[in-house]
Amino acid sequence: MSEYIILLKYLADFLCSIVPISANNGVLMLFDNMTKQFNELFYIASITLDLNDKFVFVTSSIVIILVVGLVGHLVYHYKFSVVTRKGRVLYEELKSENEELIIKNRDLTSSLRYAESIQGALFSSEQKLKALIPESFLFFKPRDIVSGDFLYVQSKGRDTVLAVVDCTGHGVPGSIVSIIAHEVISKVIEQYFVSDPSVLLNMIHKEMSNLFSAKKGSSPMKEGMDIGLCIIDKDKKQIKFSGAYISLYKIEDGLIEEIKGARRSVGYEKGAFRSKFEQHIINYKDSYTFYMSTDGYVDQFGGPHGKKFKYRRFRHLLMKLYRLPVDIQKEEFVRTFDEWICGYDQVDDVLSVGFKPVFSKEIVSDDSPDNISANEDISDKELNR
Repeated sequence: MSEYIILLKYLADFLCSIVPISANNGVLMLFDNMTKQFNELFYIASITLDLNDKFVFVTSSIVIILVVGLVGHLVYHYKFSVVTRKGRVLYEELKSENEELIIKNRDLTSSLRYAESIQGALFSSEQKLKALIPESFLFFKPRDIVSGDFLYVQSKGRDTVLAVVDCTGHGVPGSIVSIIAHEVISKVIEQYFVSDPSVLLNMIHKEMSNLFSAKKGSSPMKEGMDIGLCIIDKDKKQIKFSGAYISLYKIEDGLIEEIKGARRSVGYEKGAFRSKFEQHIINYKDSYTFYMSTDGYVDQFGGPHGKKFKYRRFRHLLMKLYRLPVDIQKEEFVRTFDEWICGYDQVDDVLSVGFKPVFSKEIVSDDSPDNISANEDISDKELNR
């Protein structure tokens, strides 16, 4: 009889051990544990009980195991149904939030596309660049839809003004600064033009500083631009250059020369050191090729090791391309950049210009009434951009 009591206690311990398992770990673990425990119970019963007791024990054990298994099964499916309901609720919430994000993203993209069209109407296009400097190309690739980089090109009498501009930031902030910078440059060129680009940069710097000067009690705003500014004098066959962190590259007979801009920005100072804007005069020949570029090209990560393109590779690219027709040069600029960036995100806006100072006699100032007839394929609106 004592052996039977021991068996009942063992069975009770067994039931206590399997109930938590059924509640926490599921039916499969429950049945696995029940099988092991039942085998042990059956073995003890086989050596301690007589035939009638064995029958009662086995029958009772089977009934108890089935009841406990059913309870575990119900508990498992109850918990599974609760989890399923919570999952469905979470799925519906995520689905709703995702639909809202899609709508907001579509609206934002639409707004940016409209802002892009405004920039396109203000900034000089490659079409206007080619109208004033026929042997030229423009490679322009914004990081986002709108850009902080832009091209400015305009005729003043027999001179052609060409500027490559990189405003603070990119995306929406950069685009806002670029519109302001474009209007400042246009104002200075139209109202206070002189044939010395360093003087023009000083005037642009003063205008930008006044616009972004801090109000009393506020922090100073660090908004401005890097710029490379050329004045091409077709009569004297001279290019006058002045820059702010943007260089002018000249290639002649296989030799490349970098004419560096001042180590300062227009509109604000990046450091305590302040260099002067200087004028550089280059007497050119028709065989010369010139380039200006913002830093987006050289700062781009890519290649086999994820490094920056850097100025050394950029100069090597110029040396490889300068003898080619300008349209082919642009194709190679695009192809080289796309191959380098492959697999990496674009880090900044990119704007590069290349040109050969070869002018036909028909190209005259857009201030002249004969300008439209000399460039019949260019509209009034386009020439004013």
